Amino acid sequence: MREQTETTADDIRRTRERVVDGSETVTEAMDAIETIVDDVEQTSEAVQEIRAATERQAETATEVVGVVADVSEISDRTSSAAEDAAATAQQQTASLVAVSDSVDSLADRADELQQALDRFDVTGSVVVADESSPVPADNDPSALPAHTGSENSSTDAVSVQSDGGDNLNRPSWRVSDDE
Repeated sequence: MREQTETTADDIRRTRERVVDGSETVTEAMDAIETIVDDVEQTSEAVQEIRAATERQAETATEVVGVVADVSEISDRTSSAAEDAAATAQQQTASLVAVSDSVDSLADRADELQQALDRFDVTGSVVVADESSPVPADNDPSALPAHTGSENSSTDAVSVQSDGGDNLNRPSWRVSDDE
């Protein structure tokens, strides 16, 4: 019995040692699990932070795309306005060239008219009817003062007459050769 008691006691000690060892292993396992849980929680927090940062980056990227689209639209409008301004400037330039050509043409015609007028001796008189100056009733031009130019003049004489009425009308011009 003693031997049996000793064997049982040895078995109890070994079992106890195994229980202690198992208990230590369980404690170590629990510590390891707690460490893993802590690491998982930290990883989860890091994943949440990364997710939030990714969402912010996506929002920022969306805003950047919107700004780029706005800049593109503004650029298109500016380009269109510049093209319109260039077209308007070309039209104005063409109009100014046309006006300049017209002015040159009118100046040439004025020179031609001046040269034509230089051939005439305009020394007639204009008679305007008013209450103090009688006008012939039959509107006879011979009753108006006549121009007597020099006998050797090679220019034409012009006499001007009124219509003889009380209202002023456009004078009529007659060109006559008095050579």
